Amino acid sequence: MIRLDFEISEDVAGRLRAQAERKGLSLSQYLTKLAADAVEAEKGWPAGYFERLAGVWADERFEEPEELPYEKRSWKDF
Repeated sequence: MIRLDFEISEDVAGRLRAQAERKGLSLSQYLTKLAADAVEAEKGWPAGYFERLAGVWADERFEEPEELPYEKRSWKDF
């Protein structure tokens, strides 16, 4: 592992510590995760995006709409 040193304001450091605590991580673990997520985001979808997305709409009022009839078109329509 490579160790990085950088400076940030006390306010930002305090807010980062609070976020890390809420997630049950040490500040070092949290910053490592933030950096890894930022690098991963450059590749496309964030790691685990679809796994976290599946099933998030838990509203029982949602109903799948009826399928619309197939529309026949002539090539002249284009």
